[in-house]
Amino acid sequence: MVKKVLLFQHFDVCNNTFNDLTEMIKKEFGRCNIFYETINLFQPPDILKDNIENTLIKGFDAALSFNTAGQHNIIDENGISIFDKYEVPFFNWTMDSPIDLSGGWDSNCNNFYVLCVDRNHVAYIKKNFSHVKDAFFLPLPGIESVFLPKFENREFDVCFCGAVISSNSFYEKIKSYPEYYRLFILEMIDYMMSDSDVDMIEAFENVSKNFWGDNSFPEDDIENIRICASMANMFMRHYNRERVLKTLVNSNVNLHIFGGKNNEQVLGHGSGFVSFHGGVSFAETVNIFSNSKITLNVMPCFKNGTHDRIASGMLNKSIVLTDRSKYIDELPADIMCRYNIDFPNEVPDIINDIISNTEKYSDIPDNGYRFAKENYSIEIIIEHLLKIMENI
Repeated sequence: MVKKVLLFQHFDVCNNTFNDLTEMIKKEFGRCNIFYETINLFQPPDILKDNIENTLIKGFDAALSFNTAGQHNIIDENGISIFDKYEVPFFNWTMDSPIDLSGGWDSNCNNFYVLCVDRNHVAYIKKNFSHVKDAFFLPLPGIESVFLPKFENREFDVCFCGAVISSNSFYEKIKSYPEYYRLFILEMIDYMMSDSDVDMIEAFENVSKNFWGDNSFPEDDIENIRICASMANMFMRHYNRERVLKTLVNSNVNLHIFGGKNNEQVLGHGSGFVSFHGGVSFAETVNIFSNSKITLNVMPCFKNGTHDRIASGMLNKSIVLTDRSKYIDELPADIMCRYNIDFPNEVPDIINDIISNTEKYSDIPDNGYRFAKENYSIEIIIEHLLKIMENI
């Protein structure tokens, strides 16, 4: 049984998402009577190593971190991972594609496990990273407000939380790459654009075959090639956001966008019904979702997974409107609304139908809330996490 877990204080990444999630986990661990300690990763390597070792010597059942941080080659004088030395399995919860994070996978820890928010990511890790002992599908928990206004009293018709980078700026950056890499990026983009069900992993594997045949890519250039793949993936992520949001900005939908400082410049004001707000932390999004009738989600090219915007929207009795994935399509039809990413022009009509025909959609907020409480609440997700840790 898991009784003690080592956690980490992370750099401020993605509006402090890692640290906000860590605070949620701490609170739930406290409720479950699980002891934890936290190590700040922002320290000189020698001091960090000493602090981790001086903590692990107290005896821990597991270590938990996010996005390939914390496990990197922290070894003793004999070249042994200090996590192995003290028999502490290391769990890394990833929020991005494993190819995006490829440069961070290095570890000499023999008890290294990965948690993923997309089932395709699990399969890729099991196939390609032999030093990862096992990988598991585990969605991130949603965040729930203690106060949920009635649907009709909510301030925002539609909210979207996230930054948008223009596709043109990506193209300009891609132009600066050497031709060899530039062609690889553009072919990956074309491959993903040709079929919206294709994710980065499938595109990467098939375009690599087109370039290098069945012998795969040249090992001595793998990191540069994966960086190129990440560029293609980031392009698609923001291209999809830009298409959907520009369609809404040019409609009569009352849309509130929270996120990057350049969102207004990228999207413009269109028909004048959009309001731009500043960036918000993961923890602060709860006040937005709980005050929104509709939570808009654009999937970050996860084609067999989910996103915490979906969980948080449902936990705050907001109607989630999202594009599809294989995983999302397996969920009940009456807990959220879906749209087809290939037809962004249909999104304003879907939203206007929800706003003007509230009786038609009246069951969705409660249905979504119940489903999320049973599947994505911090209590349920930590329960699943502890079972994984206990059963390795």
